[in-house]
Amino acid sequence: MQVPCLGPRPWSASITVRSRRCDALRTLAAVVAPWILFCGVGLFVAAVRGAEPTDSAERVVDLPPFIFEEALKAPPWRFAEVPGLEILSRCPDYVSRHLGEEIARLNSILRLLIPEELQIEFSAPTVIIATTQDARNTAVWQKMIEETIALERKRRGVGDDEISVRDGFFLPSANRVRSLANMRLWDKDEVALLFVLQERDFEQTRFILTTDYVRFVLENRTPPLPRWYLEGTMKLYELAEFAGDGVTIKPIDWEGTVVEDAQSHEFKAFRDLIPLNEFLSGSDATLKTAGLTTVQPILPSAELRTAEAALLIRWALDPKGGANAPALWKYVAQASVGVPNEAIFRECFGLSYAEAEARLTKYLPTATHRSISLYVGSPVRLPHYDFRDATTDEIGRLKGEWERLGVAFVKSRYPALVSDYLAQARRTLQRAYESGKHDPRLLAVMGLCECDAGNDTGARELLAAAVQAQVVRPRAYYELTRIRYAEAMASAAASGGRLTVKQTTEILSPLSIAHLQSPPLYDLYELAGEVWMHSAAAQTRRNLALLDEGIRLYPRRLKLVYEAALLNASNGFTAEANALIDRGVASTSDAAVRAKFEELRSTLRAQSAP
Repeated sequence: MQVPCLGPRPWSASITVRSRRCDALRTLAAVVAPWILFCGVGLFVAAVRGAEPTDSAERVVDLPPFIFEEALKAPPWRFAEVPGLEILSRCPDYVSRHLGEEIARLNSILRLLIPEELQIEFSAPTVIIATTQDARNTAVWQKMIEETIALERKRRGVGDDEISVRDGFFLPSANRVRSLANMRLWDKDEVALLFVLQERDFEQTRFILTTDYVRFVLENRTPPLPRWYLEGTMKLYELAEFAGDGVTIKPIDWEGTVVEDAQSHEFKAFRDLIPLNEFLSGSDATLKTAGLTTVQPILPSAELRTAEAALLIRWALDPKGGANAPALWKYVAQASVGVPNEAIFRECFGLSYAEAEARLTKYLPTATHRSISLYVGSPVRLPHYDFRDATTDEIGRLKGEWERLGVAFVKSRYPALVSDYLAQARRTLQRAYESGKHDPRLLAVMGLCECDAGNDTGARELLAAAVQAQVVRPRAYYELTRIRYAEAMASAAASGGRLTVKQTTEILSPLSIAHLQSPPLYDLYELAGEVWMHSAAAQTRRNLALLDEGIRLYPRRLKLVYEAALLNASNGFTAEANALIDRGVASTSDAAVRAKFEELRSTLRAQSAP
């Protein structure tokens, strides 16, 4: 199950929660939507980062991530788990269940536009923590607010009477600035999402996915998607309205270009497609129209490309467009791993470029004047949530994960609060550990917390135990490999810095599982190459196939391509090395990078010369 809260830093929210009674808030939502999580249920709650002011007077202040504090009168924590999702909630079960169901429903509809195979995938379940508005009235949270206000006063150079907080609002001078609680935090391999909800208004709430989340699932998919598909899909998503079990896409904008007739000198607006061979390959397009000279483009080239991408995707999705979505998705998947060409296009669509251009031109008036609606073929099957009282280790693990992720957030925004957040995360995780049930997932979180704190010594055994139990956390495997490598290299310095066969095997053993989990971390492949570069052991093609996998998933990371070429060359795989050198040279316009690849080629030739 894909859940809409996934992604690595920087931080942003992925779900907008908007009251049906609060449509007046849409203007503000449009301004800050790429960065926020709204909860418009009478109370308008959002965690904002990076949003630009709506006018010259208004500025946004970030509160640090919410810290939970146990209270004797608080409702008990409840827990439920389904594939891909863990929920820890202090809200009534029906509220928590509805929240999970809405996430599942929205993802089912999103797959009408973007199939799962074109989205980023996470093996570790997404963590959702839901609590009530009253939960924020705690001593720890109030202390964080007070410290944040003090830091803001110092940073802005204003007096005590010029910044205050009341009812969730910062008030600098006479201008209201909101900084609110709901937010999403994430690591390279897991996400945690906080909802602060009010039960009395929950039934009036509807949910939508923010454009930021949709962009994230596209931009972080591996192998990377063609840029035209990503931008075109985002353009269509901005025009999409979710309702029930379907989505309606409004007409697209197509402004064309203003041109001057070379003979009459009259200005004319004309619509012209970028030739598909140029458009799909990403090369610069030229507008070729006899007798006309471009004077002022209404749409810059990037916007024109985005408009054409949206047109092509809409045509493929439109049941009356003459194409079909599976053909589009097959073409995009193949274009992600190879150089797109007309043969691949014809294989997928059954059309040449010229035939497709003709159909797109014919379809353009329809696309600019008519909406299309897409529906899930059968009723959305919602997951069943069995809520029960959460155990001590579940509470500590999930709250501790949230607090651990909060450390990285405050490190970038309020470094003075880092020690408080780190201490809180450690206390929460230690309480769970002392409960006696050492869940591998808890051990992994504790180990990652120590890695984030720079305490590799404290992290090593925790990570080793989690990895031994085959925990589902790709980063845990990477960090253990990194720590072992650093230790081995320190001890190998006296012997020329070469690792023995035994050391190499022990260091890289976690990667046999890690590369099978999602997302496949780039750091993992690069580290494997670095270990082999310092190993005294000869490498087989079976070993080096791991780097082939990394290159397929991260084709634009030329450092990995170079490492793989060098390793293949040094282990006698000349043909494979030359193929990787060719790839590296063809993939960059940087003269220095090309020279490095060519230098390796020259070395290979010299070694093979009689």
